[in-house]
Amino acid sequence: MSRTLKALPLIATAALAAAVLSAGQAAAQSGEGSGSSGSGDGSGSSGSGSLSAEFAVGPGTSLGLCSITATGYADGRPVALTAGHCTLGLFGVIRLPDEDWAMIPLLPGTPTHNNLPSGERLTAVGAPEGDLCRWGQRSGTRCDGYTGIRIGDSGGPVYRPNGDGTATLVGITSSNIQYSSLPPEFSLS
Repeated sequence: MSRTLKALPLIATAALAAAVLSAGQAAAQSGEGSGSSGSGDGSGSSGSGSLSAEFAVGPGTSLGLCSITATGYADGRPVALTAGHCTLGLFGVIRLPDEDWAMIPLLPGTPTHNNLPSGERLTAVGAPEGDLCRWGQRSGTRCDGYTGIRIGDSGGPVYRPNGDGTATLVGITSSNIQYSSLPPEFSLS
């Protein structure tokens, strides 16, 4: 059975579709699903014709060597956030040393989630203060500062755990810098 990802245009579509489909096949083989779908509310339901929960786009979704930071909105449109260098500058901004982000447009109805691989849920966007953690597909979850960032961690979320199962998104992991600031027009809801 073939599934089509209703999400990303251009170059990012193929990379994300392959990664999401691979993850979905692995989840189907293991009998487990991850993430949720719809508006990112964690409900786990999907709209008519949408992909099931294991195909949802969110933190930890792979873009090849990079990851999705979070899903949200910019100017009222659904987007997936990642490091700018991950999209070769086709989307977003690459202004090193302090900005390295891209907002990839998603089609309305694309299944999304903002559950971190560590289990916390991103519920707010805020300033980088206090003890911060990050997630990268090579290093996993790390709350030890910015030592040991490896190629493949780019695009992962930098966040502040709130201690109640939620977290505040504060930046984007970038292999080129400690972490990037967030786009000013990005919001989780």
